[in-house]
Amino acid sequence: MPITIDEALTLLAHLRASWPAMLSPAHMRVGMPANHLLNSVLARVSASLFGPPELALRLPNVLAFALYLVFGWRTLRRLASPALALAAFPLLFANPYVLDFFSLCRGYGLSLGFLALGVWLGLEALEDRPGGAAKSAGALGALALASLASFPLVAPLAVAAAGIIAIRGRRAARRREPLVSIAMREVLPGALIGAATAAVVLAHLRRMANLDLLYFGGTRGFVADTVGTLVRKSFYGSAREGALAPWAIGAVVALFWMVNGLAVWRRRSASLAFLACLLLLDGSVVESIAAHAFLGSRFVVSRVAIFFVPLFVFAVVGAAGVLDKEELPAVRRTPTVLAILVAAAAGWHFARGANLRWPLDWRADATTPAMLADLARERAGPAPFLLAAAPQRGAAIEFYRVIEGARWFRGAERLKGEWTTPADFVYLSPVLLARAEALGFRIVRVYPATGNVLAARR
Repeated sequence: MPITIDEALTLLAHLRASWPAMLSPAHMRVGMPANHLLNSVLARVSASLFGPPELALRLPNVLAFALYLVFGWRTLRRLASPALALAAFPLLFANPYVLDFFSLCRGYGLSLGFLALGVWLGLEALEDRPGGAAKSAGALGALALASLASFPLVAPLAVAAAGIIAIRGRRAARRREPLVSIAMREVLPGALIGAATAAVVLAHLRRMANLDLLYFGGTRGFVADTVGTLVRKSFYGSAREGALAPWAIGAVVALFWMVNGLAVWRRRSASLAFLACLLLLDGSVVESIAAHAFLGSRFVVSRVAIFFVPLFVFAVVGAAGVLDKEELPAVRRTPTVLAILVAAAAGWHFARGANLRWPLDWRADATTPAMLADLARERAGPAPFLLAAAPQRGAAIEFYRVIEGARWFRGAERLKGEWTTPADFVYLSPVLLARAEALGFRIVRVYPATGNVLAARR
């Protein structure tokens, strides 16, 4: 899969800086993508061990899928019967939009992997068994790493820290343990992990806010922005998106309220695991709405909001697990039947929609390697020449030039506005083609996958 603009900028802007600079909020500048700290650290270590090509840089996120798969499945099994968990499997592991992020050098795949680990450890910590304090610290540590991979996950971390500390502290108080012991064992580790992580995340977010870099998000509302973009992206460019997306968004919202209603109705018989997963989901939703209302923050959308997918699936599967234990056969069988139907639809959608050629959010970068191959064949002689490209294409081109040794051209000049250029070749989107032809360029190749055009001076 070709390198994307965000991955290229991660390497060129963050990974090539010194270690102290890379980890400092002051390193951020206008034009840089968010520095997903955990991803930057692990990608840099991986590149130093295995070399800089795409696979080495993406390896941490590829390995994070193992965490997501193992602990996501174990969480499903804790929440529901084997049949229900298996039926829900495609919802968690066959969403092509979610899977995109385990093949990229950005923090989203890492955040999902550590989120799954943190949720499972958190559910383990809520069991009244020996070793609970260590599992509690492990859960919050995993969620802290998820937050350092993608900053919005600080919301589930805060909810989990408050919930785990409250539940385990209350149990210890009922056993009449000394308050100092409770504070040292149950409160202090979680408070330190949460406070340290929040301090790091907030420092970076403050720096980004000062540079006006927190522009990626919506202002219409949680349903329109967060739920809407996740549902539409999950259709993965399907032609049915326009017709089905509004119905799917309505179904997700209705299901959210039904799950919460079930939790109130069956609060005495519902499992603690289900209620804990629902608290994580509800707390994250409330935090997003409150941050917009009181701080003016934008609602997270698409890839930044991707963590809501597993949180929602866990809550829904937990609710299905509650109904699966009802005495009435019709009620007990309904969740399993519905889950099987949804799973079949999700599996069919995955088989039709998934691809290994480009990630959905960065499809425009899919043809950069093919363009460079055409460029190498078209060049007239051994002397380096100049390539000009639209701003969104330049970073990926520079990645291949600097990292993979394509130094037979001098670089990629950025085309802006009513551009003119001394470049020998231009690589641009179709909307700029008329301008290129007016300046005397001829079309070398049009790339159907992206619509991008390579043109050479006549």
